[in-house]
Amino acid sequence: MTSLQPPPSNSQLPTLPGFTLLGVAGQGGMGTVYKAEQASPRRAVALKVLRGANASAETLADFRQEAQTIAALEHPHIVPLYTFGEHDGAPYLALRFLDGGTVAQRIQRGPIDLNAAARWIASASDALDFAHGRGLVHRDIKPSNILLDESGNAYLADFGIAGATAMATSGPPTGSAAYMPPEQGRGEAVDGRGDIYSLAVTLFEMLTGQKPYTAETAFGVIVRHLNDPIPSARALNPNVPPAVDELIQWSMAKQPDERPQTASDFARHLKQALAHPNDSIRTITPSSLERRPAGAQSMEASPTLLGDATVVAHPGSPQINSIVWIVAGILITALCLGGLVVALSGGMLALLSSGTPTPIPTATELPTRTPLPSPTFAPTLTPDPEGGVLSENGVVTITARKKGGVWFSPQQLVDQTDVVIEARVRQISGPALNMMALVCRWRDETNYTALALSGDGTYSIWQNRDGIMNRLVDWSPASSIETGPGVEYRFRVSCVGDQLSLQVNGVDIGQAVDPNPISGDVAVMAGLREEGELIVVFDEVEVAAP
Repeated sequence: MTSLQPPPSNSQLPTLPGFTLLGVAGQGGMGTVYKAEQASPRRAVALKVLRGANASAETLADFRQEAQTIAALEHPHIVPLYTFGEHDGAPYLALRFLDGGTVAQRIQRGPIDLNAAARWIASASDALDFAHGRGLVHRDIKPSNILLDESGNAYLADFGIAGATAMATSGPPTGSAAYMPPEQGRGEAVDGRGDIYSLAVTLFEMLTGQKPYTAETAFGVIVRHLNDPIPSARALNPNVPPAVDELIQWSMAKQPDERPQTASDFARHLKQALAHPNDSIRTITPSSLERRPAGAQSMEASPTLLGDATVVAHPGSPQINSIVWIVAGILITALCLGGLVVALSGGMLALLSSGTPTPIPTATELPTRTPLPSPTFAPTLTPDPEGGVLSENGVVTITARKKGGVWFSPQQLVDQTDVVIEARVRQISGPALNMMALVCRWRDETNYTALALSGDGTYSIWQNRDGIMNRLVDWSPASSIETGPGVEYRFRVSCVGDQLSLQVNGVDIGQAVDPNPISGDVAVMAGLREEGELIVVFDEVEVAAP
């Protein structure tokens, strides 16, 4: 990494052993984030330093809790923590530096493209599912806490007020009022469904450039989240598809049990909404989208005006108790509103060459085929820290542990141009950016044709000839296909003449034209497009002549 040069005013910056501070990247209620260079190992970092001299014992405890929380969350879409410590009474965190800015900064330029928004939301959802699965709720999801690298990949940041669901209790609300779910505003215990509400608010702002609720005070915004009807993103931006608008309103339901129940559900429905923009994402749309929250009383009670919103309450009612907590938490809420805007950097795997997707045909019946001999896969490979292939009783398990690493298992039987390959494929574990493929016209690792699906819901078709890749179809959305760890797929690949086609679960995903058909073997293949450990199982492999 090229050394970063300190700015002329560097003498004004504090000193920290092992780091060279280069400038202020952001300010927040708890401290300052600096752009810095770590001495060993030499790398750019985002250095989050707590204001030490006047920090309370409670603030110090919160800061240390954040360090422990992030350290336990190793995920491709969560900003990683490199190290943490204290110097002269000031705790600090050293995190990965990302230089793509924040989603909040992108929104300042205007509404975000729907496909980019969906991709960032999918990454954040994946990170949230990971955190929720470990009993942690973020509780401060907002555009400024979704960071981007130089390639436009999204990462979730700032777990400063994350809490364990097992220890969740009611109390004063903390978080950012503009994105706060009603239950959090009422001071109630919050679980992962509160993060889904905040993610829906974030998507609303990404697509419209506006927050769904505004008021003169943070308290007024919280009250509007509690009581106001859910606004329509489509009313502000007609380019928002009806299905996406419906999903946002569903996910902003006042009651947690009326929303999608997991972040992966939210991402899956968003993908469905993009594939079918004019169709309802649910068979029945609940009439409760504008239902008042639990604890609200009838309009026969005397209303109390609060800012530009109205809360209807009776003495001793749950609403009164909520208001007491809200008032008690105003200072905390105001503190958290500032957040810590960090401009952090890094990179994901750059896609290789580009191509134009072929229009997706409708699903078709499998043609009558002439069976070929059953496949015999490659023998078990010697264990390798970067991955390997295990073949046993016709079942092939491929493990990949290195970004960019690809593993093949040739059949070592067929040598022909035209084949139809079918297989059951299961991603057991691993990150979303991967490759699971059936290969035809295989001669060696530098000469083959691959038709692949990725765990992020995209597909690609490419060809290698003498080590030179020709991307026939770049990574493109695989319509209506649910993807991810634990999902089982039925792959069908047809390589006939110059026509290549990929079908998954009975749905025709895409086609391409092979500019250079050759004869060869068939193989299965898997690999990583981001850091992690991928395990994919191929079985029930059938090879036939078309």
